[in-house]
Amino acid sequence: MSINVHDTGIDPQDPAYAPLFDNLQGNILKPHGREHALLLLLQLTADPQVVSDWLQNLVAAGVITSASRQAEQTRAWREGRGAGETFGSLLLSARGYQTLGVPLENLQQLFPEAATPGNGVPVTPFSQGMTQAAATLSDPQQDKWEPVYQQRIDAMLLLADDDASRLEDVRVQVEAGMAGAATVIGEERGRTLRNAEGEPMEHFGFADGISQPLFLSPDLVAARARNGTSYWDPAAPLNLVLLNDPLAPAPDSFGSYLVFRKLEQDVDGFQQARKDLASLLAKGSGPSLAGAFAVGRFEDGTPLALSPSAADNATNNFDYAADARGTRCPFHAHIRKTNPRGGTVATPGPTFGDERTHRIARRGIPYGSAANGGHMTSKGLLFMCYQSDISGQFSFMQKLWASNPGFPNPNTALDPLIGEPANGHLPGQVWPAKWGAAAAEVTFDFRGFVTLKGGEFFFAPSLPFLRNAAASLRVAAVLR
Repeated sequence: MSINVHDTGIDPQDPAYAPLFDNLQGNILKPHGREHALLLLLQLTADPQVVSDWLQNLVAAGVITSASRQAEQTRAWREGRGAGETFGSLLLSARGYQTLGVPLENLQQLFPEAATPGNGVPVTPFSQGMTQAAATLSDPQQDKWEPVYQQRIDAMLLLADDDASRLEDVRVQVEAGMAGAATVIGEERGRTLRNAEGEPMEHFGFADGISQPLFLSPDLVAARARNGTSYWDPAAPLNLVLLNDPLAPAPDSFGSYLVFRKLEQDVDGFQQARKDLASLLAKGSGPSLAGAFAVGRFEDGTPLALSPSAADNATNNFDYAADARGTRCPFHAHIRKTNPRGGTVATPGPTFGDERTHRIARRGIPYGSAANGGHMTSKGLLFMCYQSDISGQFSFMQKLWASNPGFPNPNTALDPLIGEPANGHLPGQVWPAKWGAAAAEVTFDFRGFVTLKGGEFFFAPSLPFLRNAAASLRVAAVLR
């Protein structure tokens, strides 16, 4: 059968979906779940045939993990079978495809953008690359990025494992097998941070990964049993993240766009800002509430829309219907900006459409090096997200939601975490002086604690392409 990309809640063990899972790289429909991650930034340094042979060898050697293999690994882990395996994924940038002989005009034809100019959507094509999208996204110019990201990046190899030493062994084997096909020009290392309850968190101290679109039936069943779906159902159709791989030689071969951004976090600045904001709030509010105002959840994951204090309730089953004035969770709070949950108020300007279609599948991991007596320096997030349309999802969320002071209401202000002003300085956000109180408000400029250090747009090609890249690239090179 032909896969219906509008399906939701698919069963990875259903034989009807076997071609999808066999042909798709892992980590797209479900996170790989490893504690350690290594990102190798690559330039392709040989002719297309040599590179194609190397890609084929990566698949044959089991370095690249298919979605079906990932599903089997998950079952084995749950059943206590096996000692785990290293996860691997290969991503290609538009420059990488061009290095392999695909002209830019052919690339634009093969990877068209769903979004078109004139409808208010920030058009940031995959073929353009992240450096050319800087002005659209209000990013720092490339000369402000870390040196490695000022170079051409053709590909990224993501390796992940729970065992750090095994991950290093695989890395050595992979680099030895490149044999001139590719050169590592840089690397990033990430490691999952966990709070006292063992849940993933990020460097600002907040539980992370709570709200994600879910594609597989086992994940949906678990989410519904854990939280219910009376207010918010995390189910998402396959086409939120999947699109046909235009260079695949086999049917039911899908890929996904991956946006990668290295985001440095100023943790000391963030913590000081929430103390400063707390000093302006009503007596007894404190830094915990001030931080929750900025993020939209307390550190333990409790939604601010449901509670004025941490309540050990990291639920995803809520919306903002009972907070139409933003007195519990400010409209500009990070999670309200980036997932409005139906709480948008109609305003003049861009047509936002169904908010659920703009969601992304986040797959990031914290990074940081230990120094200075155990304190972390140069720390942040290796942000990664999958989607089927960069313009309509990541860029839409970043530009028209997080960095739009008029969303979801006029005079909402910027997202305190990732909002970037398009033109100069903007006034500070307006905050409730007390949770749930509409009468008193304070103004405070809470932003500037996340800095882009570099990144790129990638495509996760299907396994049939990786196995037969040489033939597909020859066709793409002469496409008219």
